[in-house]
Amino acid sequence: MGKNLIEALYTDNEVIALDIYECVERRVDGCKYYRYDFTEIDAWEHLLKNTDILYHLAGSTNPLTSSQDIPGEIESNILGTVRMLEAVVKHGVKKLVFPSSGGTVYGEALYTPIDEKHPTNPVSSYGAAKLAIEKYIQVFNRMHGLDYCILRFANVYGRYQNSETQGAINIFIRKLLSDETIKIWGNGTAVRDYINVRDAVDALILAGREDHQAKLFNVGSNKGFSVNEIIGEIADCMNKTARVDYIDARPYDVNSNVLDCSLIKSVYGFDPKVSLRQGISSILNSM
Repeated sequence: MGKNLIEALYTDNEVIALDIYECVERRVDGCKYYRYDFTEIDAWEHLLKNTDILYHLAGSTNPLTSSQDIPGEIESNILGTVRMLEAVVKHGVKKLVFPSSGGTVYGEALYTPIDEKHPTNPVSSYGAAKLAIEKYIQVFNRMHGLDYCILRFANVYGRYQNSETQGAINIFIRKLLSDETIKIWGNGTAVRDYINVRDAVDALILAGREDHQAKLFNVGSNKGFSVNEIIGEIADCMNKTARVDYIDARPYDVNSNVLDCSLIKSVYGFDPKVSLRQGISSILNSM
């Protein structure tokens, strides 16, 4: 998401990027990059001077690794963010935009689609950490007047996503391209909401540039697809047959998660443009 966001912002703005990795492929030509761990705030907080908007996309875990090291999740992502928030207030950053996780903060759906008023009952360490960060951002707003916007994203997929452990659509595509068996936790009937990174970036830019009394929004495609349907759609686009191995479901995976995104549409006029089929095709065309 970071590289896509920088590409969209860079043409009209001065962009400074912080990245823990020294990887040329992750960078956008002409953008100022600094290699720091975001938790090492003393080393880079000087970069916050004269900053209008801070997009906080940094995170050291995903739903799998978070559950494997919960103290590490708290130390790096929650405590690291709180220290960053202190620096943000200190240096007078005008606005913070945080992409949270609509797929994990709500837990098991009491009703669908899930709107922003749905209770937050995360069943994973990852979701609990995202929710904790949301709450601390709201605390800093109340205590220090920090302006912010929180976007609870559905499952984001698309260009530049190369993770081996997160991003089902991109992982499935790579597995099919290499004729590997796809491993699925559970029976493949779990339903999720998927949003292409191009649409996700559009929402991030709107959240940064425009102000509104509402500060928290769901961002998704407004449609749900089962894992089996996603695999079938990808296989159809590639004209291939998928081999699937179903294994025991993980305790932190919910049965259904589809977001109600009517609030961000009514406030910002945001409506996702990229269909699932178009998104899959665009990934294939870029390979």
